[in-house]
Amino acid sequence: MTGGVHKGILGSIPFFSGPGTVRIPPCSSRYRVLNAVLPLLFLLATILFPSSADAGRRKSSKEPGIVQQARTIAIDDRREAMAILEDYLAANPDPDLVPWVAINAGEQRRLAMDPLVARSHFERVRDQYPDHLLQSAAVLGITLVDCGETPSGNQLATLSLISPRNIPDTMNADRYRLLALHASRAGEPFQQVVALASQAVSFAVSSHDPVVVTRVRQEVGPLLVQDPQTRQSMTEQLSGLGATDTDGSELARAQQALLSDDFQQAIRIAEAYLASFPESDGADEARYIIERANHGDPVNVHTIGVLLPLSGTYAPPGKRLKGVIELAASQEPGSLRFLFRDTAGDPDQALRLAEDLVMQDGAVALLGPLLKETSTVVSQAAQAMRVPIITFTQKQGITEIGDEVYQAFLTPAQQIHALLDFVVDYRGMRSFAIMAPDNAYGQQAAALFRADVEERSASVKRTVFYDPGKGDFREAAQELAQKDYESRSSEFWRLKRQAEAKGMDPDKVVLPPLVNFEAIFIPDGYHRVALVASGLAYEEFSIGAFKPRRSDVPLLLLGLNGWHDDRLALEGGDYVRNCLLVDAFAPDLPDSQVTSFVSLFSQSFSQKPGVLDAVAYDTTRMLFTAYRTGVTDRPSMKNAIANVDLPDPVARGGQFNQNRMVERNLIIFQVTESGIEPWQDPALGEPE
Repeated sequence: MTGGVHKGILGSIPFFSGPGTVRIPPCSSRYRVLNAVLPLLFLLATILFPSSADAGRRKSSKEPGIVQQARTIAIDDRREAMAILEDYLAANPDPDLVPWVAINAGEQRRLAMDPLVARSHFERVRDQYPDHLLQSAAVLGITLVDCGETPSGNQLATLSLISPRNIPDTMNADRYRLLALHASRAGEPFQQVVALASQAVSFAVSSHDPVVVTRVRQEVGPLLVQDPQTRQSMTEQLSGLGATDTDGSELARAQQALLSDDFQQAIRIAEAYLASFPESDGADEARYIIERANHGDPVNVHTIGVLLPLSGTYAPPGKRLKGVIELAASQEPGSLRFLFRDTAGDPDQALRLAEDLVMQDGAVALLGPLLKETSTVVSQAAQAMRVPIITFTQKQGITEIGDEVYQAFLTPAQQIHALLDFVVDYRGMRSFAIMAPDNAYGQQAAALFRADVEERSASVKRTVFYDPGKGDFREAAQELAQKDYESRSSEFWRLKRQAEAKGMDPDKVVLPPLVNFEAIFIPDGYHRVALVASGLAYEEFSIGAFKPRRSDVPLLLLGLNGWHDDRLALEGGDYVRNCLLVDAFAPDLPDSQVTSFVSLFSQSFSQKPGVLDAVAYDTTRMLFTAYRTGVTDRPSMKNAIANVDLPDPVARGGQFNQNRMVERNLIIFQVTESGIEPWQDPALGEPE
């Protein structure tokens, strides 16, 4: 947007609206005037503009209590707020409440820097509720996700024109912040910059959200005060937004004192930090510094704490992982030992055990947990305690918690990326459909798939979500086929007449599916995939080796490692034949290291290993490799993990990338008549 257009939209905005409006004169005298009105500016920003913000926030009596609850919880624990909202959306929600919950789930994801999932929530409201009063919130959310910190002209227009009513305060604060920054860079009149910046302050105050508050303080403050004499005054006025140690220097000093065994100094600095910044993001770290200092901060460089569910519902995989870790440790030289603790799948118990492993046993690093909920809680604690952790969860985005958190297991995004490398970049496919379970995993996988496809300038033509609790997926398949007999009536009667002319029974004629895509992505487990494929075949989709019409070109079904079970070939039959999936391991791969591992594992467990077994085996060996570099404390252990390079991994990855996830060379597998096998190029006869 040009400066002129921007002025046309916003040029008439006064400093404050209504009777007694204060107007800032031209820039030549702005510092003198600003110094005079500065206290009034922020007093009014917290008195008058919160009422303006409230006008946007008092959206409707329809706003459900779950949204209000999650918004409050997000101030201290955004991930818990996201879990509350997304679990509700995944659990047969009230249709009238879905737009409210989806918008706020998207906003919490946006603030957690998870743009792909955030966008999927906003798109759900935009596409499925076009006449809802939250439609503007959905459009604004998508714009904020897409524009980043440098909006385009069209994006600036969207940010400017949408009414603040029925918009979350955090969205309003961020959009006015961006508009103020743009107005300042574009040389707009100073009173216009002040008006926009004050709106950002107002909505930030109302939101109480620490992320938005910090952004507004750091970016909007300098717009209003540009000379050193008034900067301190601005800081004091902004103290109502809450304080934060923005560069982390005080916490760094406390951590250094802790490392130097100067426990009294560490406690003094951490206590002073908590007194100044009790609600900051670093408050938990400061509390852990005090607690570790009071315990004498024991560090045993030979000890790894391991957290697994060894009892309860998830005891079988937990006990198996424990056995794999012990097996790997028995093959490695070095005095590294593993202390196993039973989480029982309980996040609270897992947290207590993690704290004990660090502050009583002196674990130099943590390994595990396995489940999403326990991994999130323990990873947050490990980050605050400044202890490196390698978790086995598949949860997308777990490493965003902080730089102490590493992820061993492959994520949906990694698998989707490898799958599309093959089908788009290698096979040349350009158009896709998605059939996914209507739960958190399916929604996330669909959003990740769509984003990755579009990044490659390909397209997703159609997306259908199905109820994973059903055993019959024909209804979802019919939706994907677009078998609307009313809108396609002329085509239907034409087919009936053709059948009658050929001497066939016209009453048996059905509409064929409308297909404008080459493959269908189904992110689900192998058993349900077989049932979904059966539903597709019933609706006469040509899939796998099944062709209801001789001239058809069968669609390719695509999946992730949840497909990787030979029973898929048996249960899915012709419907899944030749279809593709991606994974990091198979026990029959022609690789000497894999063969050795499979033999060792089979002797110990009397069965073949799976991908999680292979990942746990590699991760244990990576820890030994890191340990043997000469670890002296937790920071050196963290550095060793970050730079580890396992030369002969069995699960296709022996290094962590810059996002602290294991970088893997994943394998494309094909469903054959007898089971799951590595894909082979028909021309070469060799595995890809």
